[in-house]
Amino acid sequence: EIADLRPTHLWTSLSRATLLGQLVGLRRGLPVVSWQHAAWLRPANRLLLRATRRLSTLWIADSQQVFELTHVRLGVPYERLVCWPIFAADPDAPRAAPWRPGEVVRVGSLGRLHPVKGYDLLIEALARLADGATPFEVVIGGDGEQRAALQSLATVRGVRNLRFAGFVEDTRGFLAGLHLYVQPSRSEGFCVGAHEAMAAGVPVLASSVGELPHSIIPGATGALVPPGDPVAL
Repeated sequence: EIADLRPTHLWTSLSRATLLGQLVGLRRGLPVVSWQHAAWLRPANRLLLRATRRLSTLWIADSQQVFELTHVRLGVPYERLVCWPIFAADPDAPRAAPWRPGEVVRVGSLGRLHPVKGYDLLIEALARLADGATPFEVVIGGDGEQRAALQSLATVRGVRNLRFAGFVEDTRGFLAGLHLYVQPSRSEGFCVGAHEAMAAGVPVLASSVGELPHSIIPGATGALVPPGDPVAL
């Protein structure tokens, strides 16, 4: 297929594709551009990519943190690294209405249901909220391997005002219906979902990981908490 397409360059994304693309590029004499958009790599993948880093002509990072980690952990020199954020705010995107006293606070999050996203931490945080708090409801949009485990945890911890919406096609409409967006991740790169929420005018409560501490102004556009800390969340 590569021979039929006759490309002049190869663009790779994620570890496996990068390793395979580098081999194809080496065999066919094609320059390889490798896109990094994850702050966390499996130890084996990190070792492999560090060993093959010179097979990619250029590395593109989706955020400043991934840019630095690609340099430090993979040994890619700065002159072969570019920081290229993967998000641009759309001025025509729908805007969320601010919360008004007496309304139920609508809290939401978008993401795959995977341990790295920290939704178990969110459930633990919700379970710790004192009785008599402002009425709220939480909706998580997304699906993944942890769905059954998270639903079970919510039941065990007595969190009843949490709903799993599954895959959300209209993400703009979803975000515009929120009063607060939560990103409890243990690790992130750029984190598009949180930035889309900010673009919709929704304050963001997030773990201080990835690009988020560079984008959120505490007390103005949201708040930051230490990762992995449900009490702080």
